[in-house]
Amino acid sequence: MEHAKELQQLLKHYFNGTRHTLECLTLIILGLFVVRSINMAKLARSFPTKSKEASVYKRLQRFMKRFTFSHKRLYQSICEIFALPMPITLCMDRTNWKFGKKHINYLVVSIAYKGVSIPFMWSLLTDKKCGNSDFEDRRKLFDQLLQFIAPSQIKCVLCDREFLSGDWIAYLKSHKISYTIRAKECILATNSKGKTMSFKKIFANLKSGKSVALKSLRNVLGCEVYVCARRLATGELLILISDYYGKTSFDQYRKRWETETLFSAMKTRGFNWEDTHITDPDRLSNILFILTLALIWSYRQGDLLMTIYPEKLKNHAQLGKQNF
Repeated sequence: MEHAKELQQLLKHYFNGTRHTLECLTLIILGLFVVRSINMAKLARSFPTKSKEASVYKRLQRFMKRFTFSHKRLYQSICEIFALPMPITLCMDRTNWKFGKKHINYLVVSIAYKGVSIPFMWSLLTDKKCGNSDFEDRRKLFDQLLQFIAPSQIKCVLCDREFLSGDWIAYLKSHKISYTIRAKECILATNSKGKTMSFKKIFANLKSGKSVALKSLRNVLGCEVYVCARRLATGELLILISDYYGKTSFDQYRKRWETETLFSAMKTRGFNWEDTHITDPDRLSNILFILTLALIWSYRQGDLLMTIYPEKLKNHAQLGKQNF
């Protein structure tokens, strides 16, 4: 219970809530480390109480129904706990799965940090089933985000191929937010002579392992952007569009993989996010908030251990791996 009290005091410092609410939140987080699953029935068994399991389960149901949180406070707590240097690099990605006939589809914005991104802003795409997000989904999410993060505090936004659209590029440009977005080979762009053709044709002569950055701005989806490309060993093209010139966009885009590491840590390698039987959007949002707190708690311990025992942990490419 010593760890429970310590964690509860930390949560009290960052988040508002009654003693009973913070106590339940604390026990859920600590329970996650024991059962390695967000499934409420499994978590009920981990509570250190003499109450019957059925009573604990009902308590968890009431908690998930009534609990609310602030994305702004979550972001502020992440910045303070990890002493994040400004500006920050943001990753936007989506994850979805199916429970019965119900599609669960999250759009997530996270902060790239030492190998694993940390989520702080998300929405449930209730009308998309398992499909991609659209511009309106992204705009609404970033409109909320920009209420407490100034564009000058954002170094770059990293997005995969799903997020490439003229509207999205124009939105980021209008807010003076730098970006690096991967493009599909079939996307049309202007070549050096102003003729429109697909990226596949523009980079047809690019050899395996080689990369190139086009010096002049190119028109892509109605926007003037810089383009660079690399031919991967598989023969596939890695095409990046951005608002700045140079091959440094490759190094920048590499950080987007931290989102994949995040989802892996949240799912099969960690807290088995997909074990939840909850389908209500508000409660699903609460689920991710709780998982994020558990990630922060474990990740920060790994961060501290890396500082104390760097020689013992130097072979771990991803911080926090030992914590899951």
